[in-house]
Amino acid sequence: MTKAFKVVLFGLLVLLIWSESSQAKEEKKATPVMALEMPTYHFGEVNEGDIVKHDFRILNRGTAPLEIKNVKPG
Repeated sequence: MTKAFKVVLFGLLVLLIWSESSQAKEEKKATPVMALEMPTYHFGEVNEGDIVKHDFRILNRGTAPLEIKNVKPG
């Protein structure tokens, strides 16, 4: 192999590695990040049999759509 061929081959290898790294960073950036505006809520005193309700506001701080597929109250 000639020196010029080795230099070109090395340059292509560096370009390929850089391209893969940039693509991985872009994919990593595009993720949803769930955040609760108020993660807890205290109802205070509740009598037995009373129905209480509170809406939790869920925010997406990420760059990809946030899909909520299952909710389990605790």
